[in-house]
Amino acid sequence: MNELLTPEEKKYLERISRYIQSMGEKNASINIEANDYDSQTEISDIDWDTITHFDSYRNSIDIPSGLIEILQKIFNYIDQSGEYSFPDVEGINYNQFSIEINTTNRELTVKHQFSYYAEGDEGYIEFEEPELMEGWKDQLETNGVEIPETGILTISYNGGGDDGALENSFDEVSHGVPADMEDFCYKELSSNYGGWENNEGGYGRFEFNFTDGTVYLFHVQNYEEEESNTLFEVEY
Repeated sequence: MNELLTPEEKKYLERISRYIQSMGEKNASINIEANDYDSQTEISDIDWDTITHFDSYRNSIDIPSGLIEILQKIFNYIDQSGEYSFPDVEGINYNQFSIEINTTNRELTVKHQFSYYAEGDEGYIEFEEPELMEGWKDQLETNGVEIPETGILTISYNGGGDDGALENSFDEVSHGVPADMEDFCYKELSSNYGGWENNEGGYGRFEFNFTDGTVYLFHVQNYEEEESNTLFEVEY
C-alpha cells in the first residue's frame, strides 16, 4: 500500500500535518457518509466537491485541494483493488468512510465503518394469572369477542427509537384490546424488559391462554453491531 503514493505526495502529507498542528490539532479526520437506502453505495458515488472541511470539535479546518487529489487517488486504488464492498447485512444504521490523519506518527488511514441492527435470542416469561384471565375472558365474551378454539389470544408489540406500543387489536381477531389487559402488558414489559422501546428497541408478543389461565411474554431485544475495516494506510 505504501508504494501507491509518490515521494512528493508523502512530502505534501507532511505539510498537511504541520498545517493541522498549526490549527491546534494533533489529529484530524474526514468522515464521508456512504448510506444509500435506494441502492448499494459505491466509491464512485462520492461527491468530492462537497468535502471541504476536516471534522473537528474545536476548529473549522479547510481541506486543501491538494489533499483531495491524493484522497481521490487512494480511493480509486481501493475501488480497483476490491477492498471495499457494501455491507451484506440488513438494518444498516450508518455506513461511512473514515479518513484519519495522525500528525504525531505521520500516518494516514482510511477505514470503512458501519453499524447495523441485529436481533438477540428470543426469551420468554410465564405468568400464572387464572383469576385475571377468568375476568378478562368474561369481559371479552361480554363485548362479543369469540375466543379461538385454541384458547389463545395474542397481542404483539414493537419498540425502538424512544417509542413503542402494543398493537391495538388481537392478532387472531379484529377487536380492540381492553384497557386493563393493555395495562398488564405495559406493566410487565416495564418490569421485565425495561427500555424495550428505547434506542435499538425490541419486539415480541403476549400470548393469553384462556384454557389454562397462563400468559406468556415472548421478547426479542435488538442490539447494534459495529464493524470497522482498514482499507488503506500509509506512513509518510
